[in-house]
Amino acid sequence: EPDPTADISGRDAAEKLCILAAESGFDGLSPDDVATRGIETITQRDVVAARSHGRVIKLLAEIRVDDGRLVARVGPSLVPRRHPLADVNGADNAALIEHRYGGPLLLRGRGAGPDPTASALLGDVLTTLGVSAWGDSESSSRHSAAPCQDLREPRFVRISASAAGLTPQKVIEALRIHGVHARQLEFRQGCTEAIIDPGEQSASDGACASIAGESLCMP
Repeated sequence: EPDPTADISGRDAAEKLCILAAESGFDGLSPDDVATRGIETITQRDVVAARSHGRVIKLLAEIRVDDGRLVARVGPSLVPRRHPLADVNGADNAALIEHRYGGPLLLRGRGAGPDPTASALLGDVLTTLGVSAWGDSESSSRHSAAPCQDLREPRFVRISASAAGLTPQKVIEALRIHGVHARQLEFRQGCTEAIIDPGEQSASDGACASIAGESLCMP
């Protein structure tokens, strides 16, 4: 699109996530219900930092079903280099489906360009007209989407040295006070980087806010 705002902000991914949720039998989920964070604040420095931890940064849209409840989020994520989503680049899109019994299933293909876009549009037209090669598109078993919560995934935190009196002890104490456990903690010249278990998102946000200075948190 001429205006990439929806892609960069994560709104486009949130809308697509809602469509996937509806097709999976969970009705009523709207983009406003999805915890969404864009990639506007990601810098080259963040990319380099992620690489140094053996990860790449990807904008992911995720759905998880726990005991019939739908948990959904969109945001930049730290993906291990050997993960199947790590090398999805350019016009490619990918969907990774993980089933308790069936294991992981990766669907990958082009998501941009004249031909893929025309194919998707024609598919929508046929659906609107009620024409389907798969018969009745309505699922016999539908579910209501419960209020969404953030997925409890590791988060990346970078705190710049512009924070007044920044010391390793100050960072560790801030994380401890807010009940946040650091999986990795590395003190570099000019900044501190950590991969943390967030617990509740408000806890990790509170830890970042309690340390003055520029900070970046990514699930």
